[in-house]
Amino acid sequence: MKSVVFDGCFGWLHPAAGRGGVVLCGPLGYEALCTHRAWKALAEQLASAGHPTLRFDYPGTGDSAGDDEEPERLRAWLDGIQAAVRRLRAETGVTEVTLVGLRTGATLAALAAEEMGGVDRLVLLAPWMSGQAYVHRLKALSRLNTSADGTPPPRREQGDDIEYGGFVLTAETQKALAAKDLMELRQSPARHVLLLTHGGARDIPPFSAALESLGATVSVHPFVGFVGLMRDALKSEIPADAFRLVTDWVTLRTTPKPVECFSEAQLELDSLVEQPIFFDESSRLFGIVSKPRVAAGDPRRPAVLFLNTGVNHHVGASRMSVTLARRLAAHGITSLRIDSGGIGDSAPRPGMPAVPENIEDFVCSTETCAEVTKAIEWLEARGHRKCVVVGLCSGATIGLNLALSDRRIGGLVLINIQRFDVASTIVAKKKFLGAIRSRIAFISNSSCPQTWQVALRAGIRFTNSVAINLKARSRKLRDRLSATEENGDTPIALMHRLSHKRVPTMLVCSENDSTRTMLEEHFGKDMALLRNLPGIRVEQIDGADHTLTLRSLREEFAQLMEDFLMTSEAQATAPAPEDAEEAQTGSVQGIWCAPPASG
Repeated sequence: MKSVVFDGCFGWLHPAAGRGGVVLCGPLGYEALCTHRAWKALAEQLASAGHPTLRFDYPGTGDSAGDDEEPERLRAWLDGIQAAVRRLRAETGVTEVTLVGLRTGATLAALAAEEMGGVDRLVLLAPWMSGQAYVHRLKALSRLNTSADGTPPPRREQGDDIEYGGFVLTAETQKALAAKDLMELRQSPARHVLLLTHGGARDIPPFSAALESLGATVSVHPFVGFVGLMRDALKSEIPADAFRLVTDWVTLRTTPKPVECFSEAQLELDSLVEQPIFFDESSRLFGIVSKPRVAAGDPRRPAVLFLNTGVNHHVGASRMSVTLARRLAAHGITSLRIDSGGIGDSAPRPGMPAVPENIEDFVCSTETCAEVTKAIEWLEARGHRKCVVVGLCSGATIGLNLALSDRRIGGLVLINIQRFDVASTIVAKKKFLGAIRSRIAFISNSSCPQTWQVALRAGIRFTNSVAINLKARSRKLRDRLSATEENGDTPIALMHRLSHKRVPTMLVCSENDSTRTMLEEHFGKDMALLRNLPGIRVEQIDGADHTLTLRSLREEFAQLMEDFLMTSEAQATAPAPEDAEEAQTGSVQGIWCAPPASG
């Protein structure tokens, strides 16, 4: 496949030798995250059947320029589809074009096709018949959002904007969408139309009749597998039967299977340039590097590496990796956001099934660690001797484990970490939990003589330093006990090792996430066992859920991250022993290199 950039949009062209090309118009917002893997699979299937296929991110979404709060989004999305058709024609020379749209993408595809005067074929997969229906549904879903304890989260939207799944639909965009209705099309958007419906939608028969009255040939079929497709990315299933139906319907003739290729396309924005890259020798692992136009400070300064969250692709939950990368570029910081094998736009590992049996072990595995190491090596080869790893949930687990062994990791941002060891199983995690619960229970009752009697009868061993201070206050005892953990394999031991290795670390937890309770079981109330560890910073984001879906809370996190990266609090007090050479040259100060002296 070949990366392309056009009119501020980033996309992928899947080449083929046929004369009938396809543009895929994906859904918006959270649904786009859920369906990314399946959408890529459909593109590959269509290309294998002989159809050059272009999938892309609308303006302000995914890896494209802009954001979802800019004005005139509907106009930009429709223009993006038309630009994609032009690029497909120019790039491949196809004589016929099919638009395939899913959910809001289907609605947008029909509207864009009508504006263009029609395309050859149009596939509408579970379309919203009107923009008003979509807006009403999104508004209802946003009101159903609840926090961990079942109570509504704090509402921090501005005005009448809708926030759902970490994405924003502004009041202006809602108004523009509400004015659109597919029943009001005045000319046929295509000569041939395929409709896949779900749930017995009552408005499909009249819509089909309206299209036929405009001169289109219409085929209507049930959308088998729709519910499985629209689940969260971690559980989303590829609707094989539906996609096979689409491919067969689009296919005009059999053509040779496409040859994989890749181009060095780049997206140029005001303060940065973004370039898609493969960071392994076999061109299997994909990422996008964001580089500031003007490098700030020493060219050897570290880069920031963004890891996958679960099976969400490299844009991150709520598109957070994209927005953070572009924000950091304004500070002169290079970053790389990547997909591990089998996730997003990276090819599966050799022998890996399309749907791994155990998703949790798939995203948190030694194989994933090895792939992330290749990204670190790619950055190092380009002058970044250190990098700061940013991970949410499973990404935090991978980052933590690598930082314990790879000296090139000069900093960590761990967001709502749930699992501490990639080699541990669920059973081992439960043993972790039981051990730390017992320790906390002991510490909290250490002033009671009966507690010591029970502990001694149970054969619990204590260090001499603890035994000498049997009458010490509970807090001192707790600190001594935690200090003996450094050589163990418990979560507190891992954090001690990070501190000892002088890896500046910011542990971020959300107030309304279940991980907060788990972290307190490991590290004490309010993470007290971590508060005095050098180089370890603990932050809580009030009102936040697991993936920081509210935009105001993502802004709060972005500020925390900037502060962590830029201030002296985040910098190690001295270089680690292995960096002695750098210390002598003065090129490294904590996380970031000092800018060269003027003159």
